[in-house]
Amino acid sequence: ASLRHLPWEGGKTAHQAAPDRESRGGSEHPTHSSVSPVRCGINELQNRILPDMQGWAWHDVTGWAWGMGFFALIWYCFAPVIHFEHNKRGLPLKNFLFVPVLLASAMLASQAQSAGETSFRVDKIGAGSACRIVAVNRTVAPVTVAVKVTAGVHQHRPGQVRSLRAVIEPNSTREITRIQTKDHREPCRGEMTYTHSVGDAFAAPDLRHRYRLPFRKGTIVRVAQEPGGVLTTHKDDLSRYAFDLAVPEGTPVLAARAGSVIEIRDTFSEGRRDPKLAEKTNFVSIIHTDGTFAQYAHLTPHSILVRPGEWVEAGQMIGKSGNTGFAGGPHLHFDLRRARIGADGTVKQESLPLSFFSQRSGKKITLTQRKRITVD
Repeated sequence: ASLRHLPWEGGKTAHQAAPDRESRGGSEHPTHSSVSPVRCGINELQNRILPDMQGWAWHDVTGWAWGMGFFALIWYCFAPVIHFEHNKRGLPLKNFLFVPVLLASAMLASQAQSAGETSFRVDKIGAGSACRIVAVNRTVAPVTVAVKVTAGVHQHRPGQVRSLRAVIEPNSTREITRIQTKDHREPCRGEMTYTHSVGDAFAAPDLRHRYRLPFRKGTIVRVAQEPGGVLTTHKDDLSRYAFDLAVPEGTPVLAARAGSVIEIRDTFSEGRRDPKLAEKTNFVSIIHTDGTFAQYAHLTPHSILVRPGEWVEAGQMIGKSGNTGFAGGPHLHFDLRRARIGADGTVKQESLPLSFFSQRSGKKITLTQRKRITVD
């Protein structure tokens, strides 16, 4: 198996720096906006009756929204009035059936819009001679960010680069720094770049944690790839200590350690030895209390049982194994990662070593390539 950036990891280059967000109406807070009561009502209803939609791909939601909207239009325009009983006011019943269909379409469109929004960003906010660098984290996990700000010509020490690092808590907004020009008549200018990754780069990982095998008792597992094995595709920093555990498609996959779900993908169906499919892998990512996070990848489409923000216990079923993405056969790709700040000052992800232990005897399980074991 070959995985790339799972889950999200990235940043903005100098040419992609976040644009200035001019404050209006005296407010510079990036998360405050004017929302109509109708939109609020739709969001409230959506949060109550459609919680599972958090795991949908945005393009699936958009398709449903367009489809239901089109159906509502056809229904309203062409449904024969003669086939419907009239209410006391003489209005055709189709008008009333049109409303819930349109409402459901609006709910789906609202979900699609929110799903398409950037989950993490860093903005330069302000007008005039002062501005703030603000990080916005709309995810359910902490995010480590490294920001570089280059002073503009009208600022103190023009051309000076300031490197700033911070951990932004889930669903929060945090001011990282402020920029002030020497002359209040000059605009606040400067170049800003940033890199980020899920996880807390300053937390100490528990490398002695005893992981359980992510399968039910009695499951026969063949080790397809092991860390440092002779034949391996796990050669980069993201997967150096990963395991590929071959099991039949549809095998229940359990959490190897308790934690909180931070991301899932559940809609891809293709799977073969094709690097173009590396980003089309179904997976679950779970963050642990020490800031590390585990990847369970190549899962069967529409088999994932957990959602972002949900806490799972060790041994809880989270989905079923499959063969999606860049894969040479049915198996589960499992790896442990953490966020770190590299020597160049950018935020990266790195693979971490881990050990599995027997649930029955408590002894360490040695996983070597081509070895077959039965989960106890």
